[in-house]
Amino acid sequence: MQVVKYVFQPHGDERGQLVALEEIKDIPFKIKRVYYMYDTVDEKIIRGKHAHREVEQILVCIHGSCKILFDDGHEKKIIPLEKPYEGLYMPKYMWGEQFDFAPGTVLLVFASELYDANEYIRDYDEFLKLVAEKDSKAITPPHFDLEIKLIQKWSTVKKCTFPARGDEFGKLTALEEFKDIPFKIKRVYYMYDTVDGVVRGKHAHKSLQQILVCIHGSCKILLDNGSEKKIVPLEKPYEGLYVANDMWREMYDFSPGAVLLVFASELYDESDYIRDYGEFLNFVKERKNNGEN
Repeated sequence: MQVVKYVFQPHGDERGQLVALEEIKDIPFKIKRVYYMYDTVDEKIIRGKHAHREVEQILVCIHGSCKILFDDGHEKKIIPLEKPYEGLYMPKYMWGEQFDFAPGTVLLVFASELYDANEYIRDYDEFLKLVAEKDSKAITPPHFDLEIKLIQKWSTVKKCTFPARGDEFGKLTALEEFKDIPFKIKRVYYMYDTVDGVVRGKHAHKSLQQILVCIHGSCKILLDNGSEKKIVPLEKPYEGLYVANDMWREMYDFSPGAVLLVFASELYDESDYIRDYGEFLNFVKERKNNGEN
């Protein structure tokens, strides 16, 4: 059994670290669902304990550490996840278990399909039976619809509370495109190891929409539409802040160990950024004069 481990490119400077992951380019499938596990009770807890018929996943331990058990029905491997820029690929028909969580660990998971309870294999004996039946032929990869359109439009700034699913093991928050996130998820990035006193962001976007979630620790977000400013705290891993385009944003007052997770509606495009504040004010003014806002 071969387990694929990805080493992503961290982008670091004097402010801290950032890892950005784009579908197909960095993640080997189209991202339809993202969830993260946190507040796991102790290192003895085992999470997961299931396989998937169709879903592919990438697992990244973006804070703390844990171990992942891979079981293809013939052999087992245990792989540690200890660095926020390393990911493990979990294919379909692979039994997975996550355990030995360090205190404060956050495990981020990218999934290729939306949630479907019928798609899970939760009984190990059933899993072994299915593995024995499917022979050695490659499973056809799932088809991805590239023509999904935006089905809802949120206001320019909206703070939302996502469902936090908790049990005796810990907590999990799952976010699906169009259902929880009001756009198709094309890129995900996370900031960590931010130096004390640093202000991050300091830019706007011409077209890009985002959802910001502080999944570990806390920070503050300054939002500026060119006419007024608002400061919004992010302090809970199940709260998100929607930021539309044409909005200057700054992230600051990061608590020690804070991890800020960002969902983006488009792939990286430097021409979409507005990094000069004066240019931003002129851009907003011009759009208003053209009746675009």
